[in-house]
Amino acid sequence: MAIHERYRLEGRAYMERIPSAVKIIRRPGGMQAVPMSGSVDWCGALSGGRAVFIEQKRTAEVSLPLMRHGDDTVSPKQADTLAHVAHMGGLGLVLVECRDGWAVLTVDEWMDAIEWASEAGRKSVPLDIMQRIGAPARDGDWLSAIEARE
Repeated sequence: MAIHERYRLEGRAYMERIPSAVKIIRRPGGMQAVPMSGSVDWCGALSGGRAVFIEQKRTAEVSLPLMRHGDDTVSPKQADTLAHVAHMGGLGLVLVECRDGWAVLTVDEWMDAIEWASEAGRKSVPLDIMQRIGAPARDGDWLSAIEARE
């Protein structure tokens, strides 16, 4: 069972996936759908009404690259959305799945992770650093990780 479905059944949170926007481009031989940088991946609310917006990232490596295909891994628009939600009292989170585990970071912690990488001269942030700055999220269970910190 997917983690968000489990949260819903337990009455802890209701989350919905936000479909990625695509741009249709006419190419010789046909049409092509190209993903556009857009909004965050998930939005919803915790039991009690607190808003939650999540940008989810996945990599097969032990470290999350800060750039992908020449763009920021978390785009400025996505970071801005998460920051606005947090400013309004909600949770703006970055959920990261790496080869060896998961981490959940608030948007402020994500910015701290970027700063850490910059100061260390790195182009990626290792999972253990993300877990130290944010929190480990066992099997993607971000809500239990957040609840344990509050």
